[in-house]
Amino acid sequence: MQESILKEESNGDTLMEAKNRNSIRSTIRSYFSSIDAFELPTPSYDIDVLANINKVKDKELNPNFVKKRNELVHRILDTSTPKKGYRGVYLNGKG
Repeated sequence: MQESILKEESNGDTLMEAKNRNSIRSTIRSYFSSIDAFELPTPSYDIDVLANINKVKDKELNPNFVKKRNELVHRILDTSTPKKGYRGVYLNGKG
């Protein structure tokens, strides 16, 4: 998934511009090497859908967004472990 995030590219720029941009990308990658970046497309290009994103159904969203969102949710659930608080009680996020 990280392959396309901050990847080196030239985009038809001059060699110096491409080297500069790729140097910046390299620096960012080195600072965040332990971060697993995930590219998430826009949910919709429709302003009304975006304004009411919490109320819309998946069928109203960009199918690629729904697919990637589901992949992200599965990735988080597969790699996360429950946190324990005081006396080993699992935390649930409720106050």
